[in-house]
Amino acid sequence: MSALDRFQDGEQVLLIDQRGKRHLIFLRKGETFHSDRGWIQHDAIIGQPDGSWTRTSKNTRCLALRPTLAEYVLDMPRGAQVIYPKDLAMPASSTRAPGKISAQKTSMARSFG
Repeated sequence: MSALDRFQDGEQVLLIDQRGKRHLIFLRKGETFHSDRGWIQHDAIIGQPDGSWTRTSKNTRCLALRPTLAEYVLDMPRGAQVIYPKDLAMPASSTRAPGKISAQKTSMARSFG
């Protein structure tokens, strides 16, 4: 097992606790991750291999994994997104939402774009 197979400072890690709750964090030397199930020193994870188990201060086991792209997308922070009326037609029509958009509303949306 090479040094690249082990977690390093500044790397992202996905922590999954015994309940299945996921936490996506950046490892930083000297920092601590806190949750309702206790805390974990980042130094306890740095240097460990991918897929290793660690325990919180409340003795809860957590699995440390490198996140896949799909896991990163699900757990990444999200901000608010502005959707303008002219851009709303495509998402609205593809959701199969009940009801129909009237011709008057459609023409109003076109006038904004």
